[in-house]
Amino acid sequence: MASIHPLTALLVTLSAAPAAFAIDPYEPDIIPNVFRALATHGTRQSHDLDGTGDVDYMVVDPAPRRSYEASVTTAGRFTADLTRRDAADGVQQGGAGLIAWSIRSPTGTLMNWSPHSSSVLNWIESGVDAERTRYLRVDANGAVHTAADSQYTLQLRETTLYCPRYNNTGGQATVLIVQRVGVQDRDELAPDCVWTADFYDRAYTQYGHTLNGSYNGVPSVSSLGPNGMFVLATALVVPGTSGSIQIAHTCGYGRVQAKAVSVEPATGFTFDTTCSPRPE
Repeated sequence: MASIHPLTALLVTLSAAPAAFAIDPYEPDIIPNVFRALATHGTRQSHDLDGTGDVDYMVVDPAPRRSYEASVTTAGRFTADLTRRDAADGVQQGGAGLIAWSIRSPTGTLMNWSPHSSSVLNWIESGVDAERTRYLRVDANGAVHTAADSQYTLQLRETTLYCPRYNNTGGQATVLIVQRVGVQDRDELAPDCVWTADFYDRAYTQYGHTLNGSYNGVPSVSSLGPNGMFVLATALVVPGTSGSIQIAHTCGYGRVQAKAVSVEPATGFTFDTTCSPRPE
């Protein structure tokens, strides 16, 4: 019996192997089908828009008063429209195109740009009581694609910053310093980001902390432009209290830095508390 050359055997094996771009492993995921992908903090999922007008849904469970970022990254050959949807598939928000080419000033301000087919959206989840089923939807808007030419990666990240300490009691007063990091990178018509600082007490009860107060960084007063900084005397918002701070924003993951500085005038001591996002 004639022997088979190892290279020949390898080629036969490769030819019999399934295509590299197989059917989206998360399919089927179309409402109301019960099989849908779950997007969780930091995870990356690979999908495709194979077929005619394919639509992908990813379930997300956002917590009230926290902020999130969803992004879709493509190879630039096709458009994958990203939207945020409610439980009835109603549009809550659309994604903004990431910048593929730009003209910038010496300080980084956008003067002209063109978008890539990749997109991103940021939001602060409502604090009202509500059923929390939410979806991220990516669709081809009726376009025809193959699995090979419509691969994309979806990522969800919580962007909330957590500051473990503030203190406006016992002769101390806390100043909150918030900075937006980096230059303008998308959506030149809305260069400012919205942010909210929530102050919680420190009674470690089973169901969480009581909200002592909030400060809303509305664009006309305390928005964070690129490289912008804002200083807030927290005693003006939550006098006579202590606890922790959560900062929700729409600037993007890692694009806001903050710290709480507690000052004790009687001794001259200061206590710096860094605010950090959830690690990926």
